[in-house]
Formats: sequence, structure tokens, C-alpha cells
Amino acid sequence: MIQIHDISKSIMIEYLQTEKELYEIINATVSHEMRNPINSMVYQNENIMYVLNQVVEMLSGLPQCAVIKKVKKKSTEMTRSLQVMKHSSKLLLFFVQDLLDFAQIKQKKFKKNIEDFSPQEAIDELCQVLAFQSESKNVAITQVFRNFISDSGELVFTDKQRLQQCVLNLLSNALKFTDVGGTIQISTELRYNVLTKDN
Repeated sequence: MIQIHDISKSIMIEYLQTEKELYEIINATVSHEMRNPINSMVYQNENIMYVLNQVVEMLSGLPQCAVIKKVKKKSTEMTRSLQVMKHSSKLLLFFVQDLLDFAQIKQKKFKKNIEDFSPQEAIDELCQVLAFQSESKNVAITQVFRNFISDSGELVFTDKQRLQQCVLNLLSNALKFTDVGGTIQISTELRYNVLTKDN
């Protein structure tokens, strides 16, 4: 007796699974390779801004003739362009990190990076990253911090990068759906939990 089994469905499932795994490997590899040059771009951008600020400082100490004023104006324009480049590079770096996190989650290798940091500084950094997009849409992003003792801010102990990824996603959506000339307010409240241990 001859039995004939249709295995085309099994072959197709196996093929799709292999293709999916291949895409995930490519995604992780490309994302990892992208992160290094983007980090380099951010670093070099900051170096150029530092040098440019020094040049502007030097020019401020010279007699303000027409040429000096023109150079200072151009330097200010260059500084603005460099700031846009810096913020865009950091935004791209966040997106690349999202892809890397996704790949690590799929491979069950995801690890949190717990550290002490200031939530005020972390959120302010995100506002700077989205500064170009908010200004081009004439949308103001304001920050309100409640129960914070000092301007320097208390430190929290958690995963800064993942917290910023979550807030950045919320901010990006808010910016997308806020009308031109509108306002986005980020409200952060610090709550103190006191843990006690019974004897």
C-alpha cells in the first residue's frame, strides 16, 4: 500500500520560520553596525560646537567691525545647524536602540541597565532631541516637576534608556497630533515610598 502525504504546508512553514529568523539576524546586525557611526557623529558634532563657541568668544573680545559682526552672525547660524544635526542624530540613535532591544527580546537576551540618574535631566534631554520638530511646528513643550526638592533634581534608580524610550514615544505621538501653535506639557511627580520591616 502506498500512502501519499502532502508536506507542502510543512515546508512552507519551515521556510517562513527560517526567513523570519534571517530577517531578525539582519535587523540586529545592521542596527548594531549603525549605532557606532551615529555615536561618532554625535561626538564629533559636540566637538565642532565646542570649537565654534570658542571662536565666537574670541570674536566677542575684538573690536566689533562689520566683518566681525558678519562672522559672528554666520557662526550663530552654524551653531543652530549643528544643534539640529546633534538632535537628529540622537533621535536616530534612539530608533536604532529600539531595533536592538526588539532583537534581544526575540532572542531572550534582553537585559536592563539599572543606574542612578536625574529624571529632570533625562526628560530635558528628550525635549532637546525633539526641539527641531517642535519649533518647526511652533509647538511649545513645557515641563512641570512636582515634589522635587531642588532644581538639580533627586536621583532615581531604574533603566534610564528604556524610560527615555517610553517618554520619547509618548512625546513623538503628542507632537504628531498637536495642532500648530499648541502646547505639550510633561508633568513629572516624585512619590516617596517608605519601606518598613517588622521585627
